[in-house]
Amino acid sequence: MKYYLKLIRWPNLIIIIITMLSIRYGVIYPLIKIYGFDLQLSLFDFILLMFATVLIAAGGYVINDYFDRRIDMENKPDDVIVTTHIARRSVMSLHNTLTGIGLLFGFVLSYRIDQNSFSILFIIISGALWFYSTLYKRQLLVGNILVSVLTALVPLMVMLYDVPLIIAQYRPMIIQNIQLYKDIHYMMYAVLLFSGFAFLTTMSREIIKDIQDFEGDSTCQRKTVPIVWGVKIAKIIALIFLALTLVALGFIYHIFLQNDLISLIYIILVLSIPILILMVLILKAHSSKDFKFCSQILKLIMVLGLLLVIPFYLYITSSMV
Repeated sequence: MKYYLKLIRWPNLIIIIITMLSIRYGVIYPLIKIYGFDLQLSLFDFILLMFATVLIAAGGYVINDYFDRRIDMENKPDDVIVTTHIARRSVMSLHNTLTGIGLLFGFVLSYRIDQNSFSILFIIISGALWFYSTLYKRQLLVGNILVSVLTALVPLMVMLYDVPLIIAQYRPMIIQNIQLYKDIHYMMYAVLLFSGFAFLTTMSREIIKDIQDFEGDSTCQRKTVPIVWGVKIAKIIALIFLALTLVALGFIYHIFLQNDLISLIYIILVLSIPILILMVLILKAHSSKDFKFCSQILKLIMVLGLLLVIPFYLYITSSMV
């Protein structure tokens, strides 16, 4: 069982669940509660959305390991699961099952809320994960960008399914109240900025991981950024995305959390300073072990960035008093 859990990257799936819960109950709900509004997507339907997203993501992790067995034997032989612990046929069956059930949940959800066209999104995501593993990750930057976009989609999925229903239910009030209209857009911009944070940090981490896997990727003739443009350029690109992340954090504070001391302290001490330290570590990194450490630090920063929802929630709820 432990190898199956490792194969589906269960900690990442937990992060996806926490992300979706945080966006719904830490950003969307407190903002509409100011006006006495309620969430229109039922709890059951929201659970369907989470399961659909998590299962499709799990299927993506599984198929990635399936096609990456050869290169993983070069980069991290001790962590290879496919064929060493689980047969290739079983791995493929697991991918098909997870993705199939995820798609089914997505279709049922879209049908239940009378938005059948939304089900196409789940097909696109599952297809993107398949083609990422089989084709795109071997192409310069394409795989990095695709993974980053898919990561950024997680909070956007919540907005896509929750917000249109809220607008449809309360449309007359939204049209008549200019401040309410602005706050709905305010809420959407907040989710977009969290998605932007996810995109920028994921891009940086993907580049760092490519540097970490330089030797194995080179042996398998992959066209990653450090192989094609060199490690020095790859470092610069990773640093640029981290610098843009700092800018995004500045926007989040200036637009949404201005004059809130707790949020300012959190952004500076918990996020900005660690990012600056990480940038120094990247500049000094040389070995695969160094870059692995940088990747782990960045993953922690990504989780801490998600927890920015907590001071955001406290700020919004305190303004309601």
